[in-house]
Amino acid sequence: MPKKKQPDLSSWNNQLNATEHVVRGIVGGDAAQAGNQGISNSEPQQPHRGRPKADRETKKRVTFTLWPSAYEQLQKIAYMERRSASDIVSALISEYISDNAALLKGYEKERGERHEA
Repeated sequence: MPKKKQPDLSSWNNQLNATEHVVRGIVGGDAAQAGNQGISNSEPQQPHRGRPKADRETKKRVTFTLWPSAYEQLQKIAYMERRSASDIVSALISEYISDNAALLKGYEKERGERHEA
């Protein structure tokens, strides 16, 4: 009975190594370890995709609790003004901050004295 010929697994191993390299790149695996498995890291880095970072202050997500009836009324007003409820709340908070600038200065003065002591 003739011996069975062993399949050539070298191309399969190369594909496996390439797949592991891609997965490590996605999940943040160790690049040095990927290099030890025969994968070269000398490929040029591609430029970042997507929108460039903004040079302005970005919005922060926060959670507020509101009465459902108040939020419903706010949404109706926002619809009529063709603005978002978030824009209206942001504008109201900015107005409140500017109206209370003296309190902010007092806070900063008081906190500055505490940190110096």
